[in-house]
Amino acid sequence: MKNSFLFMLVISVIFIAACSAKKDETELYNTAKKSLENQMYYEALVNFRELLNEYPDGQYTAEAIFETGKLYHGKIDTALTDNEAFEKAVEYYNLLQTDFPQNVKAPEALFMASFVLANEIKDFKRAEASYKLFIEKYPDNQLAESAKIELENLGIPPEEILKKKIATEN
Repeated sequence: MKNSFLFMLVISVIFIAACSAKKDETELYNTAKKSLENQMYYEALVNFRELLNEYPDGQYTAEAIFETGKLYHGKIDTALTDNEAFEKAVEYYNLLQTDFPQNVKAPEALFMASFVLANEIKDFKRAEASYKLFIEKYPDNQLAESAKIELENLGIPPEEILKKKIATEN
């Protein structure tokens, strides 16, 4: 009886330890990417956030930050208002470009933060500062010209931009 109890105790401890063990970083990343591929966006968001919590300095951290920003930009978390989701997107995009400035996605992340500020949140003051930072940090990036155009047209309704463009062409 004593051996049986001891055996069950050991099995229980092993089971509990296995259940509470951290998921593997690659497994979490692959699960999140598969969720994206299957258009299960909320599940992807949950998995990317879990990856960021469990592995803040991992090999997939930068990409997880960028993808999380994109998912918030897409308003996937329905518990948030649109504005809250957009602010979260800006937060993650900025996190990527500040914490991983050498990452290939850093320029795009800063541009997207600027774009969301200007076109979704309509915070033109922050958008202006963000676009100017982009142009300063990445003057040779393929998005630099778009950033300059965005700056020139900041706060101008699309119809007015179109009128201005037509007027300069004539």
